[in-house]
Amino acid sequence: MAENEDVGTLKERFDYLKKRLLTLEWDKEHNQLNAGMEYKYEEFKKEFAELETRFREIDKEDVPVIENPAEIAKDL
Repeated sequence: MAENEDVGTLKERFDYLKKRLLTLEWDKEHNQLNAGMEYKYEEFKKEFAELETRFREIDKEDVPVIENPAEIAKDL
């Protein structure tokens, strides 16, 4: 249960960062990014990338791996 709560918390943070980055990227593209927010923008991008990596790792853990499908097929 705690693991699901952790994933939920990470998902909330991921969604928050995604929205903030979209806004900040728009500001940057239109030369409206506050100079003080440039640092935050870079930090958000870094944290967002780290969360993406963690979610990919979680997805890989959930997928069962068949090490030798020929052996399994032989038993059928």
